[in-house]
Amino acid sequence: DHIILYRDGTEVRLNFSNETVIRKKYGNSLYGYWKAGEQIYYLVFDAIINIENGNKYSFIDRVDPSKNYRLTTHQSSTYFSIGNTLYEFSNDTIIPKESFNNEIIHMRSIDEKLWLGTRNGLVIKSELSHQLFFESDAVSHIIKDSQNNYWVTTLNNGIRFIPNLDLREYQLSEKKIKVNDIITASNEIFAGTERGLFKIEKSQQSEQSNYSLINNDYIKRLRFYDDKLISIGNESIKVYDKNEVQNYTFGANDCYFNGSDYFFSSSVVFKFSESEMRSLRLLQNINSLKKEELEKKTLLKKRTNIIYPSNNDAIILGTSQGLFQYNNNHLTPFVKGFESLNASIKDIKSNKKNNELIVATNSKGLTILKENSILHHISKKQELSSNTCNSIEVVDNTIYVGTNVGIDKITYDDNAFDIENMNTELGLKKEKINDLTIKDSILFIATDKGLLSYNLISGNSKVNRPTLVIDSVLVNNSALPELNKLKSSQNNITVNFTGISFADYGEIKYQYRINNNNWIALDGTVLAIKNISSGSYEIDLRARGNQNIWSDTKRISLTISPPFYKSVPFILLIVISLLLAINFIIRKRIKSLKQTFSKERKVLKEEQQKIQIEKQMLDLEQKALRMQMNPHFIFNALNTIKGYYAAGNIKEANTYISQLSKLLRLILENDERLIPIEKEIEIISLYIKLIQLRYIDVFDYEIIVNPNINKTEVGIPTLILQPLVENAIIHGLAPKEEKGLLTITFDIIESKLICKVIDDGIGYTNTLNKNKNKSGNTSKALKITKERIEIENNDTTTQNFIIKDRVHNTGTEVIIKLPVLKVW
Repeated sequence: DHIILYRDGTEVRLNFSNETVIRKKYGNSLYGYWKAGEQIYYLVFDAIINIENGNKYSFIDRVDPSKNYRLTTHQSSTYFSIGNTLYEFSNDTIIPKESFNNEIIHMRSIDEKLWLGTRNGLVIKSELSHQLFFESDAVSHIIKDSQNNYWVTTLNNGIRFIPNLDLREYQLSEKKIKVNDIITASNEIFAGTERGLFKIEKSQQSEQSNYSLINNDYIKRLRFYDDKLISIGNESIKVYDKNEVQNYTFGANDCYFNGSDYFFSSSVVFKFSESEMRSLRLLQNINSLKKEELEKKTLLKKRTNIIYPSNNDAIILGTSQGLFQYNNNHLTPFVKGFESLNASIKDIKSNKKNNELIVATNSKGLTILKENSILHHISKKQELSSNTCNSIEVVDNTIYVGTNVGIDKITYDDNAFDIENMNTELGLKKEKINDLTIKDSILFIATDKGLLSYNLISGNSKVNRPTLVIDSVLVNNSALPELNKLKSSQNNITVNFTGISFADYGEIKYQYRINNNNWIALDGTVLAIKNISSGSYEIDLRARGNQNIWSDTKRISLTISPPFYKSVPFILLIVISLLLAINFIIRKRIKSLKQTFSKERKVLKEEQQKIQIEKQMLDLEQKALRMQMNPHFIFNALNTIKGYYAAGNIKEANTYISQLSKLLRLILENDERLIPIEKEIEIISLYIKLIQLRYIDVFDYEIIVNPNINKTEVGIPTLILQPLVENAIIHGLAPKEEKGLLTITFDIIESKLICKVIDDGIGYTNTLNKNKNKSGNTSKALKITKERIEIENNDTTTQNFIIKDRVHNTGTEVIIKLPVLKVW
């Protein structure tokens, strides 16, 4: 059944299964009901009634007709209120729980806590304590959304928003005011605002705080020195020392007292001694001093925002042009050459544990200094929210940075750092943060709209995942019910979508991808894809908030049919037609080629016959040249043998004949046009040894082959070197008075086989002069050798056969160049 209760005592029960309506009238006003198992209880004007058994639990002594009744179930009990008093009904017993200063007008159980909306604020009650929000508002209703944000309606101040229960707002005045600085001491918080200095004292019994206005100056900065609270404003500086207040009727940006000296900063920095300060208090106004006296007291002529005490009685001055240090009456730049500090300094803090100095600037982000060198420089380039950093607070290796668009949390070590944006967690919408301070793990936040605090330990860091909703998919600007059978002309797709995440205040980024390719960033909430070709597509969309957490991916599937000229039947028709045409062309071409081939085969046969004849003629010419050389060589050998016999040297003649026969056998066995270099060397070596028998102790010889040459594969024309060696011995080395040297080398350079025959005899020019009157000046053997080289190279130039004098006419060098040919 569904039950409806009326204040006049009427009960209406609706049964939708049998479509019946049952009405019943009670004598008392009905304020609510709840079920406990099979039992149903009614809250009436003066009691709680069990409808099933008729039991009545009266509280007549507490009835007040002018007060509101509220009811909710919480955990295993039922809670109800009459006016400002809260009761618990458990185990058929009514238990008074607590009375509040204001009437309860709404009650609800959320997250295992009891939420009470009163005429003066929202009370969130747990077993151990309770929290107070919106102290000046009449809270009428509370809901919790899908991202764990809380929305509170009020009767006097619209809708209020709670992004995190551990974030607290302090109501310093009826209207929101700008808080410039915060400082904490003991159980007190001091807030310097545009409307004065406020003292906030926390109640011991609850989260409620008491506020008191100490002065109504415009406060720029607060300081504690020697247990003295100093408020620094535009027009005055006040020093609170126990019950005494010292007033200086001049303003400043900051000040510092070290017990003996007093420093004040504004457009310049002044320094006063203790006695001068006493005189200044009597004068009441710094402007009463003469110009000459002020000049003497001026320490630095630069606008200075902050004075920060350092080690060893030194102070650091944060100016509009970087950092300066004052120590032992000397003023020097704190560091030089650091571009990241060439800006207006807004705040300075130290990490004394690691001997580090953290500096916030108004345009270049944050710089961490260690031992006067930069450990880290952090700016928007490294994903800091803003380069305008107004305030910093340091706890160990964690830095809280207040910027002009919210708060960043930086954790770092010597090697790296990590940046986390806290705006979503705290529910800050690009809020300008003027100051941060931490007291007992509570982060106090001064903003242009008031003072906030956040419990860093119990604070529940929310994971905020945006929700992406596809609003519409348009095809050629029209909505279609079916996307899987689009025509080829329906190829302009527009997707309208929305990212939902109130906690990100509209700071949502979008990406899309097609067919699982790379993600592409989108500006705005419209994806337009024009002139898509035919095919099947999967379009994915996703959204991301400030916490860099992506929403669930939304997918749109569509299929665009190809145009008729790309359809399968049309393509088959074209293919068949092309195949028939190609077949016809090929058959015609084959017939033409057969006719041409018949003609060309006849011509080719004639060419092959011609080439075969030319090859035979070339081989015959080579053999003829070798045959001309062999008689010349044999003629010289027989003359040598004749000389031995004529001289009676029978033994030498026999030895010579034995060597000659061996040489002739080698020549006969290697009568091909080409023989391996290895065989040529063997023949030449045997020939040289025969000559040495004739010219005893006239010369030595050596044969040098480049190791990269394969002597068994690379070929050389048979006996191509023999006439050159013979000329070198007979005409170069034999006429020489002392013993000579014959050198034969083989090398491959630029695809040419280079053979050299070198002697250190009388020289080529001297040989020519000596033989110029003899007949047959030109050696027939050299002429034959030259012709053989020209045939092998198919080139008649002289660059392939060179005879020249060596340097200083110390012998002759013969160079022949041959193509590199393989024997096999």
